[in-house]
Amino acid sequence: MPTLDELAELQTKLTAQAGDFETAWADLCSLLDSWPTNATLSNALGVVEAAIAHWPAFLREAPWQWKENILTRPNPRLRLARTLDLTYTELGNTGAATLAELPLLANLRSLNLANTGIGPASLAALAQSLYLTQIEGLTLNYDPIGPEGVRALAHSPTWASLKHLRLADIGLGDAGAVALAASPHLRQLRLLDIANNDITAVGMRALAESPVLGVLDTLIASSNPIGDAGAQALAAAPYLTHLGGLYLIMTDLSDAGAVALADSPYLTRVTELDLQANAFGKVGKVALRAVGYRYSAEEQVWHRKLPRLRAQPAGA
Repeated sequence: MPTLDELAELQTKLTAQAGDFETAWADLCSLLDSWPTNATLSNALGVVEAAIAHWPAFLREAPWQWKENILTRPNPRLRLARTLDLTYTELGNTGAATLAELPLLANLRSLNLANTGIGPASLAALAQSLYLTQIEGLTLNYDPIGPEGVRALAHSPTWASLKHLRLADIGLGDAGAVALAASPHLRQLRLLDIANNDITAVGMRALAESPVLGVLDTLIASSNPIGDAGAQALAAAPYLTHLGGLYLIMTDLSDAGAVALADSPYLTRVTELDLQANAFGKVGKVALRAVGYRYSAEEQVWHRKLPRLRAQPAGA
């Protein structure tokens, strides 16, 4: 069994390393697993917490053994994790409520609840948590949340720090898109995934006109029947000036939609445009090429390089 001095020495070595945090994190987790769950563990965790404070949050993912029995006997080592992936864990309303009340999760930055079966009531409980306030990445793909659940999310100050929000195939619909667009708190989103949610031009227009998308870098809206009207709404969105990636696979676009996207005065920073499985033809392709897009047959994506800004000379 390691001593506190040995653990502190290990942390000194790990923090002095110039890079391989992933291996260091795995080694650290193994070391902590060998430590008995008793009064000294809390002291050990405190030593570790201070030593690895600068480690990248996305690498500090809770290993599987820390997630076992999370609802009944949560592992105290979870306080060190910054990423928690519970995909396919059957949570239900009771499980979600338990997660919401776990102080051990107060330092989480990323939470993946895809395919966990949570519904509107579950999400409402999580959205009111006093501990999940530092979440920057939230994945809810394939959960039956619907408009009601998204409304709870959108109007909760708990998740005002969200930067990455994945809501693919959750039964959003236009009502959910409108609720999301009306959020008074979501102002830091960099990535939004709303694929396969039966969103039409109505819902897309609501989002396009919302400051929720004000700093968005990536929008994934594939497999939604937004049509040309939806593409035109995106093209006319002044909030999308930071967008770099736009994914509209199978969204019922014709030449009119492709031309609108190409001619947009706001989508000028888009460098990757995915329009697979849409029925636009030569007119749309000419319009895209005219603004610098080139089609990659291998990736089936339109790319373009933006001109580099020249540095201003001193005193200019």
